[in-house]
Amino acid sequence: MLENFKKPYEPEIKLRKGYYFSFWDFIIKAPKNNFGKFSLFRAILSFSTSISAPLLVIYLLRNLEFSYAIYMIILLAGTLFSLTVLNLWGKFSDRYGNYRILCITSILIPTSPILWILSPSPIYLILMPSLINGVSWAGFNLASSNFIYDNVSTQKRGVAASYYNMLNGIGVFLGAGLGALLIKILATTYIEPILLIFLIGGVARMIVVFIFLPKIKEIRKTKKLTGSKTFKNIIFKEARLALSEETHEIMSIKKYLETK
Repeated sequence: MLENFKKPYEPEIKLRKGYYFSFWDFIIKAPKNNFGKFSLFRAILSFSTSISAPLLVIYLLRNLEFSYAIYMIILLAGTLFSLTVLNLWGKFSDRYGNYRILCITSILIPTSPILWILSPSPIYLILMPSLINGVSWAGFNLASSNFIYDNVSTQKRGVAASYYNMLNGIGVFLGAGLGALLIKILATTYIEPILLIFLIGGVARMIVVFIFLPKIKEIRKTKKLTGSKTFKNIIFKEARLALSEETHEIMSIKKYLETK
């Protein structure tokens, strides 16, 4: 297995004249092409996500008064859930496309900030918001990365990816700034300001998803999801395939080590 890493051939990229385009050109043409629409969607979703996401630490440590140990366990649970399903999302992407993953995960992502405030139980926080957050963002981030390769030519991919990341960073910066501003100016007696910001963040994510996601489309050919195939059946099928391939890879590594 390890020797196979040396076998793939990657041809040298020869940049042709006219491959470069400015950030301003990218912004102007963004509403008119699929990747541009996706970049705007990702940036505005990052903006709405960052309204409440940076305040999660404050909420867990100050409002719920968790110890650092419990806080770390809750955060690590989300990371473990992400790693567990990442291969599964990859198999799903290969067969059914990245856009379907974006649709599925974009339904779950807006619920995350609301789920955090429904119960102070550490068990609940691990099994509900951490689980949904980890699973949904693992698929969304994977599909977002793959979407760049599907929609941008090799010549322009480096420039387009840099502008995409720039927009995403601007969205994160502005969203976090708005969240910090709201925590200072909001003064309510019926609900704690930080809880209200979590609700605002969840609603903002929903609005962004419903407005922008229908404007994006899948451009590569993928298998169709027919009505007879429920998402549950697909999950089980892909999980078995992923487990089979993982087992094969482990046996290959074991065999390789035994020969050394």
